[in-house]
Amino acid sequence: MPDDSPTSAGELKTLTLSCNECGAPIDVPGSTNFFTCNFCGSRLSVQRTEGASYTKTLEALDRKTETLAREVEVLKLQNELERIDREWQEELKQYMVRDNDGHQSVPTAGGSIFGGFVATVFGIGWIYNAVSMDAPALVALVGLGFIGLGLYMGYSGYNKSLTYKAAHQRYQNRRDDLLRQLNAMK
Repeated sequence: MPDDSPTSAGELKTLTLSCNECGAPIDVPGSTNFFTCNFCGSRLSVQRTEGASYTKTLEALDRKTETLAREVEVLKLQNELERIDREWQEELKQYMVRDNDGHQSVPTAGGSIFGGFVATVFGIGWIYNAVSMDAPALVALVGLGFIGLGLYMGYSGYNKSLTYKAAHQRYQNRRDDLLRQLNAMK
């Protein structure tokens, strides 16, 4: 055990210890139990046994716990990001529209209105031709069906495009929020 008794000048003996974090040599009064390393800033305690005195870091466990908690939070955020990406891919399927070749794409307001307009104009042309050829009224009614179909296609496609845009914006906002949180953790 180190001798903590005062020296002849009335001063306490000093212990030369090494910092448990950075290894720097530190002289501390023999009666000291806790101190801070001036080299690395670690808070240390003096541990004494019969044959030796050494230091033990007080903050190491706290730092490791904080680091582990931060890493767990990052993993949670990354998992949440992957989950909302998967959910968006599933949700996206309900908004997709097919073209004549079978290719899928997201709906656009302009495309929906244009498609509805074309079908409506076709229906008007059908009625005009049926009337000009003195066709039976039933043939002219087919033109009304095209007009109704064109109006329905334009309206429903336009609404689908608005619904898609709103859903995509919600997804993007959630994703951006998670990315901001992840970047703040780094």
